[in-house]
Amino acid sequence: MNKECEKAALYFYGEMTRREADAFKAHAAACPRCREELAFLEQTQEALVPPAASDKAVEKVLAQAASAQIPALRWRWLKSVFAALLLAVCGVWYFMTEPGGTAAQEQGQSWLAYVSEDADREYTDFAAEFEEFENQF
Repeated sequence: MNKECEKAALYFYGEMTRREADAFKAHAAACPRCREELAFLEQTQEALVPPAASDKAVEKVLAQAASAQIPALRWRWLKSVFAALLLAVCGVWYFMTEPGGTAAQEQGQSWLAYVSEDADREYTDFAAEFEEFENQF
């Protein structure tokens, strides 16, 4: 076994330059050890890699997969539309009702007026407390 025989795997897997591959091919034609090694590598690859399916079988499987995806896409689209509609209805319902509670309803105010009045009251209280705090120092 010489150095050329050690390159059988490189030749088999196409890892050589064209010039190196031509030189190894010429060597393998005269070397029974390299031919045996190449035959062994070929058998090993055939055992590990399953045979390819026919073109008709591949087309049939792809067609089945594509037809199965269409209903799934429709259902996904319908779920998205339903979720958007539900969100819109909830949003409209939220803004149509008065989250300010009964105090706003008793005073006959809109929710926004109630909230802004409440915020004004809180600001006034805070300003008074802050002024007292400043006067202490």
